[in-house]
Amino acid sequence: MTEGIKFIEELDAESYAIALADTVKGYEGEGYEVEIKPQIITEKKYDKVTGKALNEVPHYTALVIANGAKVTSGRTVKGK
Repeated sequence: MTEGIKFIEELDAESYAIALADTVKGYEGEGYEVEIKPQIITEKKYDKVTGKALNEVPHYTALVIANGAKVTSGRTVKGK
């Protein structure tokens, strides 16, 4: 059973790692199993006049899903 879903998107790898760690820590702290679906999408930037590729900009994304029954005080509680 899915208890929570959070989408993370950052342009900076360090900010992405911090946001991902904080999200996972929060769900695990509540006793949920966590599934992470990371993805890096690269967007190319082009010169508007010449049309030549200038650089590539990475978008770091992840879908974080909290699953399962919550474990509290040694007993399993369904849902929240």
